[in-house]
Amino acid sequence: MAMSFADMLNSMIDRLPISKNELIRETGINRSTFFKFLKGDRLPTGAQMMTIVETAGFPAEETTRLRKAFEREHYGYMSYRSIELVRQFMESAVESTDILHLPAADDSGEEEELETRYEGTADVRRGMLHFLKKARRGSVPPIFAFLPLEEAYYVATSRVLAPGGREVHFLFSFPDTLDDLDSHVAPYVRYLLPIVFSPDCQVNYYYSMSDLAQGTGILYPYYILTEDEAFFIDAETSSAYVTCAPELVDILRQTFKKRLPFTEEILHPHKTLAETQAEILSLVKENGICMFGPTPCLSLLATEDLARAYMPPQMQDALISYFTGLQASNPIEVISADGLRKMVEENGISEIGIHVTMPRPVMHQALLALKARLGTSLFIADSKKITIPAGWSVNVIPDNAVYLVPYIESFDTVIIREKNLVEAFTQVFDMSLDFFTFDTPASERLLDYYIDATGA
Repeated sequence: MAMSFADMLNSMIDRLPISKNELIRETGINRSTFFKFLKGDRLPTGAQMMTIVETAGFPAEETTRLRKAFEREHYGYMSYRSIELVRQFMESAVESTDILHLPAADDSGEEEELETRYEGTADVRRGMLHFLKKARRGSVPPIFAFLPLEEAYYVATSRVLAPGGREVHFLFSFPDTLDDLDSHVAPYVRYLLPIVFSPDCQVNYYYSMSDLAQGTGILYPYYILTEDEAFFIDAETSSAYVTCAPELVDILRQTFKKRLPFTEEILHPHKTLAETQAEILSLVKENGICMFGPTPCLSLLATEDLARAYMPPQMQDALISYFTGLQASNPIEVISADGLRKMVEENGISEIGIHVTMPRPVMHQALLALKARLGTSLFIADSKKITIPAGWSVNVIPDNAVYLVPYIESFDTVIIREKNLVEAFTQVFDMSLDFFTFDTPASERLLDYYIDATGA
């Protein structure tokens, strides 16, 4: 059973080099109120908890555990679970962007001979990469891969999935439960996204009541299949072997293909910006939209005059149609403080694939428009509570889908309809956003600073 917030706070304070009384005095929190926190009679506010953490100087790892204990009790377990899934998803998007910038695997040098057996995790991984490199030099049919998530992630970070090779279809099995967040698909998005982003990959998943890694009587449950070879891996990723048995390979390929219609896909449709915008607009009319982005969305600030004055002529009509529909849906937007600063320093307002430089007076008016929405449809994220990806706008259509729309033109939109992740985002936006954002006074101070700077 998870330790209560009060028990955890007492334990952490007891290890400090100062007494409780000294800590209480330094925080400035009423003594009687503080002891109610320690007895479990009352929870602090989010601001009070951060004051305690910063005054005590708790290590980052302990602070994270304390924050999670606080959120479980403050919001209730179901809401806390949603908050945690959203937080982990956002961190995953950041990590995946970093992986995408890794160079492709070096395919030069002398060709390594493919062995028939591999023993030990390091050896199995070496063989797996070699098998995939060799297989991707072909053209058709696609390679089929049923792997543990950790091994698929290893493949992605090794960059053997770089564009230009044979298509790879990945299939994953996930437990049909959220009792343990770490065993479910949503927290493992960081493993999936680097694979999904590859233009030559397709990712499908299904839910299963059993866990192959716990043993099902199958000695080698994981595999990679070409049209005439199979690379089999055991449940612990400690042993693997290669076979060219045509009948066995054919049976497994047919089984894999028959399973696909009963799975769910993480879509990577390679749509143009205009196609993506049209699809989002068709959904927001009924469902609304919630947006996480590094900077304020140009479409939520734009007017027709602004578009005509500063947009590329070939994009003006499409963009005006898009921002008119988007603004009518009353979207909720969460931006980062760093993105707001960058926007002002560069005199630039961004849209997906577009960056427009504005005169100082126009930037000043844009900031005033942001302040008018503050606390109702605009929120500024606290980087200590959530990470906002610099390269992505995360657009949530409640009860429908999560769109990762790139600010970087070389990446494509990714659409995720995984039921628990969509439910988590939907619940988070139905709740107050105070667990991710600065309070209104702090946000106002930040905006006022930039408003004054641009109005001078």
